[in-house]
Amino acid sequence: MHQAEKTSKEIAETTKIGLRTVQRIIKNWKDIVFEEEMWPEKILNDRHRQSLKRLVKSNRRKTTVELRALFNSESTRISTRTLRREPMGLGLNSCVALRKPLISEANWKKKASIC
Repeated sequence: MHQAEKTSKEIAETTKIGLRTVQRIIKNWKDIVFEEEMWPEKILNDRHRQSLKRLVKSNRRKTTVELRALFNSESTRISTRTLRREPMGLGLNSCVALRKPLISEANWKKKASIC
């Protein structure tokens, strides 16, 4: 009815619903329609996301610039920002823990004696 250019008051009288309720429903409907129009189409589809996940998992220590170069060479072109954001949505952490140096046996014994 709202799309047929009827006022909120006319809709309330026709449907026997309170005026404020009709106004709230129209407002919520406009917000939902606006949100759907506001979000752009996704850059990566499911297939691209899976290949990106495989690429990130196989090259854990590469920088985003290096990963982007590898990904862009095989399929869709993406930015480094997208490359940082997408793995988080796939359940991957954005960083890898640093490698700890091996402790020699002598240093390990010293450490154990202190603790």
